[in-house]
Amino acid sequence: MGGQRFDLEQTSSKFFEISSDGLAIALVFVAIVLLFLVGVVAYLVPTFYAMSTHTEKRPLRTTLRSVFVEAFWVLITQPLFVFFYIFGGRARGGSRGVPIVFVHGYLQNRVVFLRMARAIRRETGRPTYAFNYDSRTSIARIAGRLEAFVNRICAESGATEVDIVAHSLGGVVAFEYLSSEHSRARRCVTIASPHQGVMWRGPLIGPSGAELRAGSAYFGERGARELRVPCLSIASTHDNVVHPSSTSSIASRGGTDAVVANCGHLSILFAPDVIARVTQFIS
Repeated sequence: MGGQRFDLEQTSSKFFEISSDGLAIALVFVAIVLLFLVGVVAYLVPTFYAMSTHTEKRPLRTTLRSVFVEAFWVLITQPLFVFFYIFGGRARGGSRGVPIVFVHGYLQNRVVFLRMARAIRRETGRPTYAFNYDSRTSIARIAGRLEAFVNRICAESGATEVDIVAHSLGGVVAFEYLSSEHSRARRCVTIASPHQGVMWRGPLIGPSGAELRAGSAYFGERGARELRVPCLSIASTHDNVVHPSSTSSIASRGGTDAVVANCGHLSILFAPDVIARVTQFIS
């Protein structure tokens, strides 16, 4: 009996040790979730408020729905950020046809094209690639990396040109690449890209952040460059980061503008009509 009592005490002690470890892990997990949710709120509230001063008023119900949809896609995509960073540039889809290169926006990666890339692959059967980059450096430097990435794709696939689909800062980077005499772009679509700079006065990190500001020297030097290939710019009437929609216009540079209603900065990439327009333009 004494030996049995000792074993029970030992087992009980181990149980509480395990429980303590499990509790610590649970608390860390809860803390991470809470920090993530705070980050989501910190993204949504100031950006949607800032947007309201540069766009037409709309019904409260429409605004709340837009905030909800934006929050939904943030909650879906951002927990997968690390995974899609590690597995960033792999080819997916068919082996024939002009390759499609997706270029993400500021402080993001290819996770934002989760739905769009799959839909375009299914519709066209063409190979798709994703260009992941550190958005904290200068736009010209990122464009140089994009050029090397495209050259590598062409060398591996035997293609002579690519189509580019870019979001936000990625569209500005794409246009910087298009201006190079070594560009292999056939067509380019930019989505929610600030081609005249962003009105947002919140924190933006790194050289690219300073260059993205409306009125920056970067746009003063490059904002009027004529586009050498067919380009489509898709903007939203109520983008919570890039607003008003006129800041995305490229018509004066020889491109085509398209405007959709009530899409947030991230959720615009998941809108069926936007995906359809992108697919049609690059087909």
